[in-house]
Amino acid sequence: MMKKTLVTAIALSIANIALAEDHSGQWYLNPMVGHQKPDSERRLNEDVVYGLGVEYQYNESWGTELKYLQGSMDSEGVPGNDADMKHLLLEGIYNLNALGNNKFTPYLALGLGHQEYDYDLSGENGETTATFGPGFRYAFSDRWSTKVDYRLVHALDYSENDGLFTIALSYAFGKTAAKPVAQKPMVADADKDGVIDSQDQCPNSAMGVSVDSRGCELDSDGDGVVNSKDQCPNTVAGAKVDAKGCAEKLTRTETIVLNVSFASSSAQLTDNFMPEVEKAAAFMRKYSSVTAVIEGHTDSSGGAAFNQRLSQRRAEAVRDVLINQFGIAANRLTAVGYGEDRPVADNSTVAGRKANRRVAAVFKAQVTE
Repeated sequence: MMKKTLVTAIALSIANIALAEDHSGQWYLNPMVGHQKPDSERRLNEDVVYGLGVEYQYNESWGTELKYLQGSMDSEGVPGNDADMKHLLLEGIYNLNALGNNKFTPYLALGLGHQEYDYDLSGENGETTATFGPGFRYAFSDRWSTKVDYRLVHALDYSENDGLFTIALSYAFGKTAAKPVAQKPMVADADKDGVIDSQDQCPNSAMGVSVDSRGCELDSDGDGVVNSKDQCPNTVAGAKVDAKGCAEKLTRTETIVLNVSFASSSAQLTDNFMPEVEKAAAFMRKYSSVTAVIEGHTDSSGGAAFNQRLSQRRAEAVRDVLINQFGIAANRLTAVGYGEDRPVADNSTVAGRKANRRVAAVFKAQVTE
């Protein structure tokens, strides 16, 4: 009984302090109904509970609520040993305002209280409780809202844990707190683009266009043509465009042959051929419509099946370098091995076989003359 008196005194003292201070906050009255599941050690069935809460929100983030709950629960193990439950608690509330929804406000609550189970046969059992759990408020109007809560109720004296679910119809009484309206400073902005004149690097922006932090009109696809003049606003990055912001049209097909050679039976691309690969990458970056077939070849040494696989590996080696080292999109490149079927020199000579161990790339570019 002493614990109950002590906890009640603390709760009422804190509540009186909140009442006395002028926080310019908001009061709520929260009649509620819920469901409590007692710890299995209590040997009681879960049942409906009723209660009332008085809540005060100090600001958008913090609040407190004083609650009183009661209910009756049937005995689970001992016939006739039913119990009445009473629970008084004070909770601190932290609102998770980062979601930015004016109607829906989730929060976390932490509290301290006193709970009593009065059994028909075994008498009264009082305990100090700590509560913790989530909840949310959904506002229907400035005055009316609903609150849904779940709490873990931990008995500090006996280490028992009850589960508590409640739903409340909440009424905001007193003067509802007005939301502050930010006052914009009076500063000069001649072209009215939202960037003050002292920071505006493009002071004559056309009315209504979107600008960046410097006050200059946006070029969303980065092709050098501002949005208001760009007739092709989704040009692929790096594409060569005309004055309208559109990629150049197809007028001819260009072919680039790479001078990439390989050692016998090897698909290893050596550093001295990297400038040739870089040249192809630069061409593909310049013309965004370019696609390429990377062709791998071998001399006639070895079996045909081996040469086929080797030529494919050579083609893929060059393709991988273009993708991984020069940033060319994979869907723009195809690797094909032709084995020994397409020689460019006589395989009966050393020089001819060396020339045939190669990779060539065919590029199809949409360019304007």
